[in-house]
Amino acid sequence: INIRIEHVKHSKCRQDFLKRVKENERLLKEAKAAGKIVKLKRQPAPPKTAHIVSGTEKPVLLAPIPYEFVA
Repeated sequence: INIRIEHVKHSKCRQDFLKRVKENERLLKEAKAAGKIVKLKRQPAPPKTAHIVSGTEKPVLLAPIPYEFVA
């Protein structure tokens, strides 16, 4: 692979991980001091809320094009 150095950038996933570790340690310390239990596992993103789509245009019906045998 040949790339120029100005096109390379560090990944931010390691920084996010270290930030999450520090936050978890802080939460755990606060929970122990208060005598509570805290969940430190990451939770999946919740589903998006429902909404109504305005149908200003008629929907377009898509169908496959019939196959034509050419010999």
